Amino acid sequence: MTRVNRANLVGRSTRRLASLCLIAVLGCSTTPIRLPEPVAKASLRHPPAGSVLGTKGLYGGFAWRGIPYAAPPIGRRRFRAPVPAATWQGVREAIAFGSICPQYASSTNGDGSVSEGGTRRE
Repeated sequence: MTRVNRANLVGRSTRRLASLCLIAVLGCSTTPIRLPEPVAKASLRHPPAGSVLGTKGLYGGFAWRGIPYAAPPIGRRRFRAPVPAATWQGVREAIAFGSICPQYASSTNGDGSVSEGGTRRE
């Protein structure tokens, strides 16, 4: 095998290995890609806070996501009973979940990698 052929073979092998690694990393991703779900006009409902539109569910029902059930517990409301959410005008599209509630690690469970404020400690 000549020097040029050997270098070409090594280059192709390296590219193949890099491609395989990229495919493996992308295939093992834990975050699924979700397309926006269409709004279903028949899902229009009128709860006390305001009107909402949802999406068609998996088995023919409707799903409404991200509807606030209480005002955020900030300031004087921290560690108090929930206060009903503020009302809204118009129709709210309830097609996606809202922000998740951070779960802070403690000394009795978890690894302590999340600090006050929800930021990761390194």
